Amino acid sequence: MKKRISIFLSLSATISLVLLAAIAQAAAAQNSLQRDVPNPDGFTPLVSASISGDIEAIHHLIDNGADINGCDARGNFPLYAAVIADRPEIVEFLIKHGANINQAKAADVFPLNERNNTALHAACIVGSQKSVELLINAGADANAFANIMEDTAQKLKNVDWKLLAKALKPEDLDKLRKTQNLLQMGCGFTPLTLAAQYDRTNIASFLLEHGADVNFQKPYNVTALIQAAITGKRDFIEFLRNWKANPNLKGPFGNALAYALLHEQYDSAKSLMADGVSLEFATNDLLPGQELQDFTRGVYQTMIADNLAAESRNADAKNEYAEAVALLSKAREELNIRVNIITSETDKADKKARRLAFWATVAGAACDALSQEAISLAQSQSQRQMAQITALKNSKKPGEYFANFQKIEHENRIFSPTTLDNGQMELSSAASGLVDTRQEKSKARTQIYLRKAETCDYLIERITNILRGEAEK
Repeated sequence: MKKRISIFLSLSATISLVLLAAIAQAAAAQNSLQRDVPNPDGFTPLVSASISGDIEAIHHLIDNGADINGCDARGNFPLYAAVIADRPEIVEFLIKHGANINQAKAADVFPLNERNNTALHAACIVGSQKSVELLINAGADANAFANIMEDTAQKLKNVDWKLLAKALKPEDLDKLRKTQNLLQMGCGFTPLTLAAQYDRTNIASFLLEHGADVNFQKPYNVTALIQAAITGKRDFIEFLRNWKANPNLKGPFGNALAYALLHEQYDSAKSLMADGVSLEFATNDLLPGQELQDFTRGVYQTMIADNLAAESRNADAKNEYAEAVALLSKAREELNIRVNIITSETDKADKKARRLAFWATVAGAACDALSQEAISLAQSQSQRQMAQITALKNSKKPGEYFANFQKIEHENRIFSPTTLDNGQMELSSAASGLVDTRQEKSKARTQIYLRKAETCDYLIERITNILRGEAEK
């Protein structure tokens, strides 16, 4: 009896072990399926843990096979997420566990300015000095170029140009081809240009000390110095000049001084002029309108004249002032013309929007009629099709039954009132969207031109008073 009990217990223990092993194996398999599956917010468990800073969860996920470089639905990967969340301790942990230092986000993610960004780009944006140091010391590329237009360039490359040639005017087709050529060269930024944009002097200094090229530039892109001029960071401009930044390198519009003046960053412009930099526009099809070029030249000429007057070189200053007035007066007239053109364009957009709104109303009336017809059609179809479905179901042909069921569902959606109403909604949305977008853009552009026109008036009046005062002497 004891022997039987012993055998029974031994057998029970063996069965228990087998069952436990099976349960563990099933749990592991389930874990394997879950560990890289995005949650309802689109984050994978490892990305989510990296954002929250849960180092124990990260350790557990990695130990159980989670992909340390795996991307979530938004293109975020753990190292990038940790940097954006400003969690340097997680950045350090991930680096030690083999994260790819130079991994970049995909070329087709949104928002656009995050495309092809590495963790180092992200660190420069959020201003995490510690993360920058960790990444650079681990071998991150200090000159990594994030080409944010790579996907757009690829799509343009695949365009049917023969078809476009039939649809577009020759001049519009030519512009599109030039745009394509420029996009093929790349459009984006480096960690240093981002540091310049966000005025991160300490980070920029560390980057430059560890291999960043102060004059790094892709064709038709801006340098770090130009970026600093655009954002009006005078201290950053002087910092970069101490690192031998070349002020004569040109972006699509011109050199750093051209960008400073175009963006009305006059303090930055004075700094560059004091350093001996002259205004130089680029020679390409990307230049701003003539009115903006003349305005910029007029302001530049005024600043030269002011410098000469300060040095008591009055004869030379008068000549420069006279040239400045001529340029500013011309720019003033051109700016007025541009404002009138924008007003005219806005009126045309409003008319188009009104036409769209009219057709949306027509579509609404049509929807009411069609909806009733669709309901009747769906009901009569449903009666016939349900008989077919029942017959197929009873025929024990599940594949055929399923295929026909999907087809019927699709047809019912096509004729449904919801689908018809969507047409009306899209037209209404297009009408209101066109009005809002056009009005916002037109208002912004008009404000820019009017502000520059006011600057012209102010400078002309000031120069006139200076010259009148000289004449009275």
